[in-house]
Amino acid sequence: IQDGAEVGLVITFLDVTSRRQIEAKLRESEEQHRSIFENNHSVMLIIDPNSKAIVDANPAAITYYGWTHQQLQQMRITDINTLHPDQISSGLETAQQQNLHHFHFKHRLANNSIRDVEVFSSPIKSGGTTLLFLIIHDITERKRLEDTLFFLLKCGSSFSNADFFKALVQYLAQALVMDHVCIDRLLED
Repeated sequence: IQDGAEVGLVITFLDVTSRRQIEAKLRESEEQHRSIFENNHSVMLIIDPNSKAIVDANPAAITYYGWTHQQLQQMRITDINTLHPDQISSGLETAQQQNLHHFHFKHRLANNSIRDVEVFSSPIKSGGTTLLFLIIHDITERKRLEDTLFFLLKCGSSFSNADFFKALVQYLAQALVMDHVCIDRLLED
């Protein structure tokens, strides 16, 4: 300002190109991670280890468990896991202290069936909080097969033929949740 009149103009430029590029890369990374979670065929849950709340569930989890996304987000892992809540809390603490990431549990589905599951757990940071990212595999059939093989190995060598078949019938009835099992032997001509 000179003699009360403006004689010049000061213009300041701030180059925000690099900031916008960083923001774009961050958005792209977030979209990629969201896509991996949403489009994966493996059952995935994100839980809060402190409150046990289910924070998020992917579509595969919704299909597997049989509850809606909203219902799952209103549940706690203690509503699905068949262990007593104290055992779940203790297990979560032990997992965090000993850096454990692999577990076997029994989970309840919406139809009240119980399934054997193998859980892989990883801590993730979100908004300054540590959450647990879970990948869950149904191993019910594998577990039944392992139990059957163990039974056959245990009983096959220690029973006579008649006792073995009796034990086998009892085992099959229990494993197949049946009241009666009939096994007939074919005799050669």
